[in-house]
Amino acid sequence: LDDQCIGCSYCILKCPYDVPKYSKKRGIVRKCDMCHQRLAEGEAPACVQACPTEAIRIVKVARDRSPEARKKASFADLFQPANHSIESAIPVSSITLPTTRYVGREVPASATAADVEALVPQHAHWPLVFMLMLTQAGAGLLMAASGNTAVTLTGASVFFAGMGASVFHLGQPLKAWRFFLGLRTSWLSREILAFSMFAPIPVALAAFSLLPHFPQVPVPEMVADLLPLAARITSLSAIAIGLVAVFTSVMIYHDTKRSLWRFPLGAARFFGTVATFAALANAIVDPSPLATGIFIGAVLLKMVPELRLLQLGEDEDESWSPDVHSARLQLGPLGPILRSRFGIAFVALV
Repeated sequence: LDDQCIGCSYCILKCPYDVPKYSKKRGIVRKCDMCHQRLAEGEAPACVQACPTEAIRIVKVARDRSPEARKKASFADLFQPANHSIESAIPVSSITLPTTRYVGREVPASATAADVEALVPQHAHWPLVFMLMLTQAGAGLLMAASGNTAVTLTGASVFFAGMGASVFHLGQPLKAWRFFLGLRTSWLSREILAFSMFAPIPVALAAFSLLPHFPQVPVPEMVADLLPLAARITSLSAIAIGLVAVFTSVMIYHDTKRSLWRFPLGAARFFGTVATFAALANAIVDPSPLATGIFIGAVLLKMVPELRLLQLGEDEDESWSPDVHSARLQLGPLGPILRSRFGIAFVALV
């Protein structure tokens, strides 16, 4: 529904058929609605009427969404051939049980798009990039701040900068309050809820860390006795809720069923960022050789999955796969961004 869309564009990422399109003018995502106004008048959709060879038609179908129906879904009858290969660029129809049917020649399992080898980056979502990076970094700093004022304030600032960046990713940010409508099925709704629950924690941690610097502030004795316990509970809550929030971010991308965003890789990236900044905070609070070594180890471990993926793109004889294609994109058109990422990691180690 146009009046409920917030323009987050996650449906574009989720759709394996590249159907939804973002409208910059309206700030929402739209897709073909089968010309429902024409159907209501008993007329065929515009594309059906316009086709000169009558190659398109529309029929009503009964759609069973039950788990049993998904198990029985025939890939041959739908979009996907029965002998589908995981290396194929064709999406698996069991993801959505589409009603679209192709009745031409049988599609071979090895079928790929004509431009499958073309290294063309997709539209950049920079607000989303900064939102993910900064919220994870801020959460990591806050998890290991241990009451250190500088680390706590830095972590809170970084986290809220990420939350602010998320607003610019939405086409209709004023409608974001409707996120609760999708809590049952949408990982984005769950992410919004999780980070909303996490948001008060940086404020509380900052208050606890700043309070000792203002002894002139009157605090009742009973409240003062409870402050250490409250600070401890808040710190533990930062860890628990922060990890849950990052988990929801991982699941948003895993749920798209795209190879590069599968759970092991996504979790390694997202939780790796959290762990790296938590280790950095620990090294600042406790500048010991052990803490420094843990930080260096966290940075190196986060780079391992990235380097293993990039190795696939260096071999020109490697057969096409989603991972190989992604690696070649990073080594080619996205090379400057890749080099800057590893440059930042190198500076952090130095």
